[in-house]
Amino acid sequence: MQRPNRLVRPILVGMEDRFLLSADIPSLKETPSLVRRSSHPAGLHGTLQGEYQILIPNPDVGAIYQLSGLGNVNGLGPTSVSATFHGLGFIARGQVQGDLTLDGPHGASINLHLTARGEQSGFSALPSTYSYRITGSTGTRGILRGTGLVTLRLTPGLPGSTGHFAIVLSRGLRGPHA
Repeated sequence: MQRPNRLVRPILVGMEDRFLLSADIPSLKETPSLVRRSSHPAGLHGTLQGEYQILIPNPDVGAIYQLSGLGNVNGLGPTSVSATFHGLGFIARGQVQGDLTLDGPHGASINLHLTARGEQSGFSALPSTYSYRITGSTGTRGILRGTGLVTLRLTPGLPGSTGHFAIVLSRGLRGPHA
């Protein structure tokens, strides 16, 4: 026995005359890291200062610069910073890279990966300009990803002591690297 064929015709229903219900969802208010409420573009800007030291575990590999300090970054407020840069050792040319962590109040944290904006020769001093890419964040509102520029200024200390640094974060790269 065959089933009878039925013709199915979709019906369009207009929504103009219907009201949408809104609800207060407390779970979203309790997890601000999941809700993007930012009116500013992705990326960071701010200034950080502190001290650094240079470690040379193996001269052929290059120096390791460890930075630690404080500052103020948009979206985070008062912020502590820790960073590690790996200088170039016994290599003709290459790009210095580093990792930077910003820790704000209330458990907010942003991780950045830094790459020098040009090539350097082996055993040269750290460059002053880097591109950054946000690689992770926790407890932040609206700063979940982005790219930008970092300007690094190192002031040497006395021999055997720490030096001082200043970092300026600028948001948003333009062009093909963004």
